[in-house]
Amino acid sequence: MQFKTPTKKPTLEERLAKWSMGFLGGSVAILAVFLALAFTLATQSVWVVLALACLGVYVAQLYYLGTIGRYAPRRRLHIWQLSLLGHVVLFGVVLWVIGNPPVALLVLLPEEASFVIHLLGIHHAYRAAQSTTFSAENAS
Repeated sequence: MQFKTPTKKPTLEERLAKWSMGFLGGSVAILAVFLALAFTLATQSVWVVLALACLGVYVAQLYYLGTIGRYAPRRRLHIWQLSLLGHVVLFGVVLWVIGNPPVALLVLLPEEASFVIHLLGIHHAYRAAQSTTFSAENAS
């Protein structure tokens, strides 16, 4: 008889990160189309550089959100905050390139959903960081 190895149940924060990664995957698909257009129709060379920078932001977000469970609560809070900053930068780049806010908001629907999930993740990470700080102060 084989023994079942206990698996660690993912925390709420890890589940939020997985949801956010799912929406970011949709954004990466949209970015692939954006990259193709940037490389073929670029009237300004800065578009290509911005598209590659956006791809770098996505890769960093996907990596750190995928591994968020192994970090300390304070570090998780910083990961959520920096990833949210990445969203703001991506919003700005897409708004600048497209130039039409309603169209940009439609294109960025997966990004907007991930933005809201990031706010929830920041809230939970902040509470976790506060509780560990509070318990460390009480222990001493």
